[in-house]
Amino acid sequence: MAYPTTLLDAPVSSKDHRRPRRRIPGPLAAILAAQACLSLLLAASNTAFEDEALYLWAGHVELAQWFQGAHGVVSPFTRYLSGAPQIYPPLAALADSAGGLVGARILSLAFMLATTCLLWSAAHRMSGRRAAVICCALWLACESNLRMGAYATYDPMAIFCICLALWLVILAAGSERWYAELAGLSALVMALGCVTAYSYAIYIPVVLGIGFLATTRARSLKRAVILVAWMAAILAVALAVVPSLLDVWPGVFHTTLSRSITRDHQTVPAILQIAWSCAGPFTVIISAGALIAVGAARGRSERFLLAALLAAAFVVPCYQILIARTGWALDKHLAPGMWCAVLAAGIGFAEVALPGLKAGAQAAAALTALSLPLFAGWYSAYGITRSWPGSGRLAAAVRPLAVGVHGNAYTEITPSLLDYYSWPASLNQLRWKSAITLDPAGQPATWVAYYRHELAVEKPGIAVLWMPGVMKGQSLPADVLRVLQKEKGTPATLGELAGATMQTPGLYAFAEALQTNRAYRLAATGPYNTGYGSFSAAPGTFMVWQRLPQS
Repeated sequence: MAYPTTLLDAPVSSKDHRRPRRRIPGPLAAILAAQACLSLLLAASNTAFEDEALYLWAGHVELAQWFQGAHGVVSPFTRYLSGAPQIYPPLAALADSAGGLVGARILSLAFMLATTCLLWSAAHRMSGRRAAVICCALWLACESNLRMGAYATYDPMAIFCICLALWLVILAAGSERWYAELAGLSALVMALGCVTAYSYAIYIPVVLGIGFLATTRARSLKRAVILVAWMAAILAVALAVVPSLLDVWPGVFHTTLSRSITRDHQTVPAILQIAWSCAGPFTVIISAGALIAVGAARGRSERFLLAALLAAAFVVPCYQILIARTGWALDKHLAPGMWCAVLAAGIGFAEVALPGLKAGAQAAAALTALSLPLFAGWYSAYGITRSWPGSGRLAAAVRPLAVGVHGNAYTEITPSLLDYYSWPASLNQLRWKSAITLDPAGQPATWVAYYRHELAVEKPGIAVLWMPGVMKGQSLPADVLRVLQKEKGTPATLGELAGATMQTPGLYAFAEALQTNRAYRLAATGPYNTGYGSFSAAPGTFMVWQRLPQS
């Protein structure tokens, strides 16, 4: 395998110095353009996911507290977010203020495009231009890469930090003068990624292990031990100091270290099925390329390094099978490990020769082979992106109503979703809650009275309910109004109109209590769920009641 003598680029000739270089190589520019287009299609395909809404709203609250001295919302973000609320959420909120949800998703796309550039640089340094092109082409087909580029959460930023730490440690391994500085910077970037999203700390052993093996290959065992010890010391200090300064230790323990996910426990076959659906065929392809690289490696240290890069792809699945026993969030956490395995796979496939084919024919054959995994990766990402409810019409209906409400508002839907879409009213004057249960105790005949009592006590300015199925008519339908005004037979008749069974026992009793209360008016209805994909819920209809002034 034609590796350079170090992991750094070989010195260029004086002729190369005289020749002007393009800033971005042509193949890399084409791959970046394709990645941007595919991720932007995903970014524009659905409204905010509840996690996106939570982090964006948290970011707006953080910015308001920093710059406006707003103290109306007292939410323990540091206790229940699984990442420091002072790092990613404010950045995303700034992007959201500039370009809306798509603007925040474009920020994530920028992080993922940067990981592609880092992959190009690492592959080019380790094996040359051919390997760099193949690595980036494979990375383009990775579902996690495409989907995280259209997902406005802390994951893309954390993924970028882990990949940047890996790139820096590869540079440090081959550097003679700056290895200590590069290794220290790698540790600091790794710490930033772990504080951005606590769960990505699982990649700390990966970064340290690859740094050790890369330095052993390029320099010596003694240098590798010193480098890893230096990185571990800086990482330990950073991970002790930064969370303390940001006061996020309660969140670290609550969401990561001592989190109870018993309710999410799954069998091993179920987790394997999730892992296969996320990246199974793609993993088979890159494993084949990485094994070719391992077989063609020169020397034991090089073989160990390439094997470690491949093994990184299996760190998260093994952890979630053996320790966490759940497939929850597996698809997002796969990305840094896939980045490592793709690096080894590209180096391996670069060794494959197609004798008798010209360069153009080889490129055509490579593109043909890539087309199927690329389509599969993008289509899988599209299915997941379309799997949550489309809430655009609900947001449009609630936003103008929220402006005039001071106090509580009720929603059956995740409160953070409407917190985000009713911003800035949700900062000081409006508090979305879901405290009224839809599974009340007692006999069904008493439920309407129960909800009337709750409305009298809570006095929500807005109440949003989600009805399963598609109602007849979507703009204040006369049939829904007529049925709700009857105090008998409401659940059965509404169920018939919706064409769906009742999912929450007290839902229709709550709707009846609202509609027969003179203090409320039915302000808007419309389709709520336009989900698509294997995880999508059944279609539904939202109904919004507004409390009348002076009621």
